[in-house]
Amino acid sequence: MSETTIDELKHQPCPSYPGKVSKKLTCAVVTKSPIRPTRNGSMFTLNLSDQGSTTTLRAVCFRENLFSKFEASSTYDFQAFKVKKGYGPSNQVELLIDEFTKVEKAEIQLKVSDFSFTISQILRGEAERGRFIKLKAKVIRIEDPVTVGIYPDNKKKREILLADSTGHINLVRWRERAESITFKEGDVLILESMVLSKFNDVVSITTTFESSIIKVDEDISTCPAPKAPRKSNIVSLVSPITAVKQFVCTYKYVNCKIDVDPKGNSGQMLKCTTCSAMFLKQAAQANNRCMVLLSNNQWLTANTRVSTNLKTYI
Repeated sequence: MSETTIDELKHQPCPSYPGKVSKKLTCAVVTKSPIRPTRNGSMFTLNLSDQGSTTTLRAVCFRENLFSKFEASSTYDFQAFKVKKGYGPSNQVELLIDEFTKVEKAEIQLKVSDFSFTISQILRGEAERGRFIKLKAKVIRIEDPVTVGIYPDNKKKREILLADSTGHINLVRWRERAESITFKEGDVLILESMVLSKFNDVVSITTTFESSIIKVDEDISTCPAPKAPRKSNIVSLVSPITAVKQFVCTYKYVNCKIDVDPKGNSGQMLKCTTCSAMFLKQAAQANNRCMVLLSNNQWLTANTRVSTNLKTYI
């Protein structure tokens, strides 16, 4: 039987539907994910590498009975498997192991490449060919979780700043993973099977159910940490105020963080126009703002504290 390679599979046109490959593929298992329940049963994934490959291939298996068969760093022969479009860019493919796939341990065991990267390599794009990546970094800063999006599609997001001796990168965690943080600032982590993400040309890494984060009892050198982002844009100054206009008061609902105008709401109960929930005024954060004209004829926006004090005089 003729043989194929990961690079050959990746350079072929990606099929719209799973297509059977008649050639044999010999690969070593770099990482193996835990078993995950799905609508149609259970699944797990493998990160594969072959001889001399500069990239990895993701394999998806819905045969739970094969989970114990695969061992990390061991090499296997795959026959009668399928390839399909993978998660992410349209030119990525992944291997599908179904009930017709034959899997046998290979006679010759390959030496598994260490697909570890430094942060500078990730930022330069050297890790883009790998579906999953591995790195070692120190936790520099852990931000508080924030809610992003609009109800009912809002979700939790948390950013963790990581560093090594070559640079800094953000680890972004979503939904329930944003709450489940088992490490603290100053810890050194081994992060495996991380996925690259890019938004507004800023590269970050994120986790999936296949990822693992292990805290190690060691220390590493890091480059100087960047300054923390400003938490407030409040500016203090002393100046006579010659005019005030556009005074607005809104309330921020505690669940969806939407500003609610109290106009049209009677009594102490307010109704959120986004999620239609009701809440008490005193349970919400009041946001007051207005425009003030200073003695130098410059209009500025005054924040809650300033505009509240002004309201007592106008």
